[in-house]
Amino acid sequence: MKTRLSRTGAPSGAILLAALFFAFGFLATRADEAPTSSASTPSQDAADAEAFQKSIKKSRFPWLSPETGEAKYLPRAEVKTRPVRVRQTPRRDVSETADALATVLSWTVVSLFFVAVVVALIMAIRSQMFKNMVLKKRRAAEAAARERRINALAPEAAEQYDDLFSSAKNAYERGDYRRALIFYFRYLLVEMDKREFVLLAKGKTNLEDWRELV
Repeated sequence: MKTRLSRTGAPSGAILLAALFFAFGFLATRADEAPTSSASTPSQDAADAEAFQKSIKKSRFPWLSPETGEAKYLPRAEVKTRPVRVRQTPRRDVSETADALATVLSWTVVSLFFVAVVVALIMAIRSQMFKNMVLKKRRAAEAAARERRINALAPEAAEQYDDLFSSAKNAYERGDYRRALIFYFRYLLVEMDKREFVLLAKGKTNLEDWRELV
């Protein structure tokens, strides 16, 4: 297998070497011919320079000199700046400012006054409503206590509930000491119940009332 590769590869290598030598020889001959073909006479150089200057004059490049064709110095152009517009607020006099402040302060005081009046009215209404509610509750409690006391008294004393002391006095003056003692004792029990010393209730004995007092 190795012998076959060596025999068949020898002619191809020779062909490659021959192609490389031929390419190097061709490039060398082109390099030698290039200077001879590109060489020019002084008259041709002058004509080329004159044509170049004409082209410069026609094209009018500002950075090239039309006489020599070389770059020249250009003066710095002036930059035109736009004026900045500043909005100026109109100045007010001191008197106008003082008047404006006085107006604002006056309206502020008036607003605060109205707010205070409204708040005072609301508080007064709420206070009156609370008082009415408390009074209503107190009256209801007093009516319930009155009903309880009348039911706890004896029938003859219950009829004179609102005027027990006067009834006892009248009975004493008439010489009816029994009724005078009954009315006066019931009067004391009602007054002690009003001051919450004892709780007047139907069926309670004198001993129970005495224990509450002690």
